[in-house]
Amino acid sequence: MAVDRALEPAGAIVAGVHQDHGGDELIRTMAPVITELKQMVSQRLNNSDLSAATAMALFRAHLAFAGATVWSLAEYEFEDGFYRVDCPHCSLGITIAIGSYVSGRAYTSRRG
Repeated sequence: MAVDRALEPAGAIVAGVHQDHGGDELIRTMAPVITELKQMVSQRLNNSDLSAATAMALFRAHLAFAGATVWSLAEYEFEDGFYRVDCPHCSLGITIAIGSYVSGRAYTSRRG
């Protein structure tokens, strides 16, 4: 969709502005627009028919609009499987499943 092709570079632009130490004033000025873009990308991410590449591009844009620029600029090269990571805020160990491991509403949570 055209909106997807527009949201991806918009996210990259916002991530770049967040990286610029002189960009704080622009971020404050553009906050209403960034909020609207974040809402748009959130709505698109709820579409289960997105291709994996489009979903990843929109996810990165969402992170940029949320101000998480380090993660929005990271390269994600995941294979299907289980990944153990620590929460960056509390260091709690969590396991993330990538691929067809979760179906329906049967989600499980394990403390690492």
